[in-house]
Amino acid sequence: MCNTLLLCLDMKQNTLKYIGPITWARVFAAWRRAEAWQKCWQEHWRERGFDSWEAWRSNYIASLTPETREWQLYQLTDLAMIVDMYGAPTKGWIKHYYDGALTRPLREVAPMIAQKKNAKVLAIMDDFPPATLLTAVRDEHDRIILVEGMHRTCALTLLVQRDTLPSAIVTLAIADVRSDEIVPLGKGDG
Repeated sequence: MCNTLLLCLDMKQNTLKYIGPITWARVFAAWRRAEAWQKCWQEHWRERGFDSWEAWRSNYIASLTPETREWQLYQLTDLAMIVDMYGAPTKGWIKHYYDGALTRPLREVAPMIAQKKNAKVLAIMDDFPPATLLTAVRDEHDRIILVEGMHRTCALTLLVQRDTLPSAIVTLAIADVRSDEIVPLGKGDG
């Protein structure tokens, strides 16, 4: 693994512009602002027995101990690089889109999303946000693996594959992990 995340990402892809460090509290707050108000997510966490969005998402991400990690913020300067990222290791995605694997490259997942006509992804494709923050980890194999933002990244991957890139500012909060720390997210979540 490279000595610094910044050096590795710049050398490997040259498509990420380093913005600076970001705290987990700021990442989590941005995630909350983007998601907690949505009725579909409110139903989702209530169905799973949680009393708040914060309790559900804190449980979801707990195995990665995000508050102990150093997070760095980047802007994607080439949105097409999204296809090289890997999907979030969640039980639902593993079951429905990864054929039981822990994760898969978004370039492989996106065609299945289109075939199954995932309504959330299709709606995002029609109205991609002008600015969005995604959350990911990077392992020692330099794989960037999403932990938050799957519907948006699948929508973006399909738009890239159709050569219809949106005018959007996409930022990415990334922390380093070892591959053995990447486990299905959401312990106790369904």
